[in-house]
Amino acid sequence: MWPNPSRVFSAKSTTFRWPKDAKVDADAIRRLKGYAKADPKGRARICLHQKDTDSVHIMFIVLNKGKYIAPHRSNQETMFVLEGTMDLFLFSDRGACKERIRLSAPSKGKTFLRTIKAGVWHTTVPLSDQVLMLEISEGPYSGKNSSIPAWAPKEGETEKIKKYLKILGAVRRS
Repeated sequence: MWPNPSRVFSAKSTTFRWPKDAKVDADAIRRLKGYAKADPKGRARICLHQKDTDSVHIMFIVLNKGKYIAPHRSNQETMFVLEGTMDLFLFSDRGACKERIRLSAPSKGKTFLRTIKAGVWHTTVPLSDQVLMLEISEGPYSGKNSSIPAWAPKEGETEKIKKYLKILGAVRRS
């Protein structure tokens, strides 16, 4: 069911703010996947929290393979992969990869959930054509509690991103 959510401007992705107490079903996820395919950054989200100042943020997020998400840090967050497979990378403050964790749907019998402490640099790299995950994070959200490091390529730096992703691909999994 697509309950007429409000579309919210976000630099992150195509974003929908879900009406309070509305259900999320297979049709909503199917539509969200379509929006992610059409999104220039290759991602889309349904926000179940009502505003950025809420103390808990709950989001269904679809990520497309081949799209770059710059390493970033923010409040504590938990990622639960529902469909597909992705790698989660955790970094030191200087950009050294401390850990690479493969997250897959629970049906694959592998690790499917990881909590990231507040302030830890991280990024995700989708390995499936699309990854559907549920992300739960501490609020409130503001640009002040989320940042991108100087050592990572910025979105749009195509050649630097290709080299960076190649380096990440060579990192051994934990």
